Amino acid sequence: MEFDGSGSRKSGGTSELGEIELVNTTAVAGPAVAEVVVPLQFGDFSKVPFVVTKGNTPCQVFAMGSRFDDGSLRYLRLEVPTVVNPNERLTIGLLATGEEPPPFVKHASITGTIGVDARLRVGKKTFDFPAPKLIESGPVTQVYRSRLRATGSMIWAELTVSLYSNTRHSKFTLQWGNSDPDNSELYEDPGQVEFQIQGPEWEFEQPGKILRKGLAETWRLALLHDGGQISDGQSQILEGRFLYEA
Repeated sequence: MEFDGSGSRKSGGTSELGEIELVNTTAVAGPAVAEVVVPLQFGDFSKVPFVVTKGNTPCQVFAMGSRFDDGSLRYLRLEVPTVVNPNERLTIGLLATGEEPPPFVKHASITGTIGVDARLRVGKKTFDFPAPKLIESGPVTQVYRSRLRATGSMIWAELTVSLYSNTRHSKFTLQWGNSDPDNSELYEDPGQVEFQIQGPEWEFEQPGKILRKGLAETWRLALLHDGGQISDGQSQILEGRFLYEA
């Protein structure tokens, strides 16, 4: 992704932030959220503005980096909702407005907090992810996180789920690894390690990291480790999408 623009240009009640060019180099199609950093000019904004696309789609906005000497913002980090087609190039105009951002709307197909039950099987034991905690909220995105430790082993796991306003999918990041500050062992063989969910379908961005996928009644299974020693501090990150029923 590239930002093509030179700061904001005031025009009536709005400020043009320039354009972003998005290139989808994959075969994935459908709703997506692009992350982009927009540089600002000296004196543009003293506080985080509400940003929409020129098609009036709200964006999630965060201040980023240090400020200028006058206290104005130097960069904005944006999450821009869009719809992509395979191998498509999009140009999206951005506007900062003085309006109040709309409230976040969870898609009707997402039940409960994040619309998914998740657990981790380590060896012969299964551990449920605790109720997720809200760590970030705005008009476009709500981010939840849950962390577990597999007792009796050195395995830990952290699941982060990003919900997008009125969108029938979410992004997930699963990070798991082998580390326990209360254990002096440098290696451990935990047996099989398997990520399990029920509720939505899923897609992995790095399917090659999944050793085997399967089903067990209502649970979807993804084998991440098939036994063998794991060193202390070793971890793995997997990313993908949860796809909820319409």
